[in-house]
Amino acid sequence: MSLTIKIIIGVFIATIIGLVTMQFIAPNQQVIESISRSFDSDDTTTIKVSIEGEVEAEGSYIIDEGSTLDDLISIANGLTDNADTLCFFADLELENNETYYIAPIYDIDDVCGNTKLIKWNINTCTKDDLKNIDGIGDSIAQSIITHRAEHGSFYRLEDVMDVNGIGNATFSKLKNYIRLKEAN
Repeated sequence: MSLTIKIIIGVFIATIIGLVTMQFIAPNQQVIESISRSFDSDDTTTIKVSIEGEVEAEGSYIIDEGSTLDDLISIANGLTDNADTLCFFADLELENNETYYIAPIYDIDDVCGNTKLIKWNINTCTKDDLKNIDGIGDSIAQSIITHRAEHGSFYRLEDVMDVNGIGNATFSKLKNYIRLKEAN
């Protein structure tokens, strides 16, 4: 085989390897196009948001101001099969520099993945029901009831951190055991 043919084959193989590698490095081409569009347009204001949990591509994204959680989920390549749709409102308008968590239906620590999590609706539960959630005692349960009465319903799981006595550590313990909506 001549040197020229070997070089052509080498370049061809390198190109194929490069294309395959790019599939893993930048699988979310839509995000790249969205970011490029946002910098090309002077009339569009963008915000930076993050999404975690049961989406196909967790991470931080640049998105148009006024976008909804449904738009963010779409950019993150959609929900996993384990996403609990009772734990978020798709029409929630996104806020700059916020993180949105999509909770699982099934316990992700369960090896078989078939143990359904028991969840409580923080928008409708009584004080006694709320105390069934690990990490919520009498005073925090009362604070949730009071917060609901003063500010209305919770529209995202992270809003529970606005309740007196619930910080990041408590939220991490209870985020998979609360929901925002009733089952249909």
